[in-house]
Amino acid sequence: MENQKPKAVIYARCSTDESRQDVEVQLKELRRYAEAYGWQPGSVYVMV
Repeated sequence: MENQKPKAVIYARCSTDESRQDVEVQLKELRRYAEAYGWQPGSVYVMV
């Protein structure tokens, strides 16, 4: 069997309209984090 990377679920959330953190920035950082640990980004969930 081929050596596959574990999959990571990515969840980004913006709790208020006044939040300075953009969801797209969170997604970019979370994908980078997953890749740094050798995980393959799987499902992505966003709550705004």
